[in-house]
Amino acid sequence: MSRSTASHDQLVKLAEYRALAKLREIVFVDPQPERVRRLARPPQGAWSDQWLHDGADLIHASLDLVIPSADIVAADRDADPSPVPDVVGSEETTAMKLYYSPGACSLASHVALHEAGLGFEHVRVDLKAHTTERGDDFTAINPKGYVPALILDTGEVLTENVALLDWIAQQSPSLRPEGALGRTRLLELLAFISTEIHKSFKPFFAGGSDEDKRKAGEQIGRRFGYLAERLEDDFLTGAQPSVADFYLLVVLLWAAKFGVEAPASLVALRDRLRALESVQKAMRHEGLI
Repeated sequence: MSRSTASHDQLVKLAEYRALAKLREIVFVDPQPERVRRLARPPQGAWSDQWLHDGADLIHASLDLVIPSADIVAADRDADPSPVPDVVGSEETTAMKLYYSPGACSLASHVALHEAGLGFEHVRVDLKAHTTERGDDFTAINPKGYVPALILDTGEVLTENVALLDWIAQQSPSLRPEGALGRTRLLELLAFISTEIHKSFKPFFAGGSDEDKRKAGEQIGRRFGYLAERLEDDFLTGAQPSVADFYLLVVLLWAAKFGVEAPASLVALRDRLRALESVQKAMRHEGLI
């Protein structure tokens, strides 16, 4: 969902603006950092109005409309916030929701959504209990029982990391290689990382024997070597990261966790990725940093 701007007068007359009908959250950013006003609407229901006293809370918000600070009059800063009427005659929509488990492969999609600038909610999943942080049955959302799963604005559900990453790259072409074969080359990389690297970590996650882990580590090391030998720029497909880099980031983080050695060039790539704002934001959301 794109991020829009509007004046304070437009907000007051919100019910008159059908173009704003699908928004789920509006934020006033006050010149004083500790004074942030948020107007939010659940999937069904009227708008609620509240002050946020810590600007850091905005890290966890999906902001579809930001009101410039210049449009906030001084009187509003001291006035008690009053409810804003619900939009009349509008069609309710569902915000995108990413279902994730901290540090799982869903982290790649989490990063990619931020990098693409798409608005979404993130919902944590307990993979052992198959329940969400809200107590919902996750298998009702994804019968496969694993993450990631992405509910689109339309209500349709996407599963499988490769599918989500491909879809995100279609929404934000800068996250895929250029050229006639750009998407094909991207899928080639995603398939390689998924089937040849990701799956090779199974002994580490599934309680494999020391021998199984040793063999898996050697296999993963060879696959990393294949990518390192073909790395010609800062990232897998060029000077800018693609969604394939975000998937590679996840398995490189796993490698560091389990003591699997990675080539120096890939470690440097991992560190470049970790410096990105989108990566920092996703990892904070998941409690990884």
